[in-house]
Amino acid sequence: MEGIAVVRTLPTREEAELLRGVLKTNGISAYVSSVDARGLNPPLELVRGVKLLVAEADREDAEEILRALESA
Repeated sequence: MEGIAVVRTLPTREEAELLRGVLKTNGISAYVSSVDARGLNPPLELVRGVKLLVAEADREDAEEILRALESA
């Protein structure tokens, strides 16, 4: 079974979803994981963050794409 890797922990679901879209556009499936009770308790995002996840096999490519975006 393939592992899952956290490539970023972000302060809000919106930021995580934006980066998920960037990865998807570049052919990488990504997922957002949060403990905010599906939007019912957003302050939990601020405490624990929102995780952007990819398959372990895609981790290096995802990191490269996100680094390029951050340095732009």
